[in-house]
Amino acid sequence: MELLARSLHVELPYPDVVINVGKITLGEKNRNKLTKVKKDEEREKIIIAACSLLNSGGGVIIMEMANDCTEKMDIEMGLDLENSLSDLIEPSPFHTYFETSLKEKFYYIFRSERVMDDIMTSGV
Repeated sequence: MELLARSLHVELPYPDVVINVGKITLGEKNRNKLTKVKKDEEREKIIIAACSLLNSGGGVIIMEMANDCTEKMDIEMGLDLENSLSDLIEPSPFHTYFETSLKEKFYYIFRSERVMDDIMTSGV
């Protein structure tokens, strides 16, 4: 896991924490074509980045899609990735803590600020 963490890049010129995890294969069909080792490696990179954002209070994970895709396609991460991220925030639903976006060949996972807003307004 330490070796994988070294392959993540925090991009400093942004006001929020931005973690670039490199190229990731997205979409259930595409991810099912990966070897187990490659699939696990990509998932680990995203989990490490997500934990960093959850612990820091916010930011974004940027990944370049290893597979071809256009913005017109409705691309999903893949069940293994979404389930792994959901496991980190259980019992809350995925979209309580994360929001996703696709722009050209990049896929973004944002640490939702709605949770922090809810905590701040409720006085917890």
